[in-house]
Amino acid sequence: MKTRWTWAEWQAGRAARRARSEAVAPGPCGRAESSSDRRLRAAYDGRRGPSAGDAPATMPDPAPTKTARKPR
Repeated sequence: MKTRWTWAEWQAGRAARRARSEAVAPGPCGRAESSSDRRLRAAYDGRRGPSAGDAPATMPDPAPTKTARKPR
């Protein structure tokens, strides 16, 4: 799984996801809040994601996540 994205790669992927979303349900999409808000706000200076004017060289690495327990 790719974990490092350039800004151009992230924008291209976001545009593709938004186009698929518009085909299914036109109009604004997105969550008011999510379980990842704390991590996202820490990574993006209090925002939930990069704004359109930001252009980092690469996207920040995600914080480590808990791994699912193996079934017994």
